[in-house]
Amino acid sequence: MPHYRTLLMASSSATRAQLKKVLVQASDSVVSAGGLMMNYEHYGEKLLAYKISLKGGRDARPQYARFLSIEYVCPPALVSEMVRKFYLDESIYGATTFNTEVGEKGIFAKGKRLPGGGWTG
Repeated sequence: MPHYRTLLMASSSATRAQLKKVLVQASDSVVSAGGLMMNYEHYGEKLLAYKISLKGGRDARPQYARFLSIEYVCPPALVSEMVRKFYLDESIYGATTFNTEVGEKGIFAKGKRLPGGGWTG
C-alpha cells in the first residue's frame, strides 16, 4: 500500500479536544480500511504568510494557524474521502496530501521537477 503524508492547517482557536477528534477520526478511517498510522506531528502555531478566506463566508480573516502532519499507509481510494472529511470540519482551514515513499535516506515525495518549475506526480 502507498505511504501518504497529509499536512493540515487548523484554526488557532481550535482546542486540543477538537484537534484530537479530527486525528482520531482519521486514524479510525485508516485502520478500518486495513491501513496503518505511522506518525503524527504538531508543528505549532505559525503566522500565516497571507490572508485566507474562510468557509461559509465568515468575516474574520485569521492571522495565525496551527499546522499538523499525519503519516499513514492506506489504500489510495481512502485518501480522497479523508481529505473530504477534513474540509467538512470547521476547525480545519486546509489539507494537502502527498504520496511519499520510504528510501534509504528517509521519506521523499514522488515526482520529478519540471524544467519550467513545478512538479509531476
